[in-house]
Amino acid sequence: QRVMEAKKLGFSMCLVPQVNMKSLGNVEGICIIGISTVQDILKYIKNAQNSLVKTYCFLRKSKK
Repeated sequence: QRVMEAKKLGFSMCLVPQVNMKSLGNVEGICIIGISTVQDILKYIKNAQNSLVKTYCFLRKSKK
């Protein structure tokens, strides 16, 4: 239910407990990522931030 609410609010991604992944099934229009530990969340956020920074730097560099 929360995943559908997130989708309606315009989110494109949702982090959920890994144990709930099977019961969710495939929800069209939103990426669902199963997380087992708080450490997993922190790693995911760090990787996402690094990707955004790399993309931003690449775009800035290509505009020059």
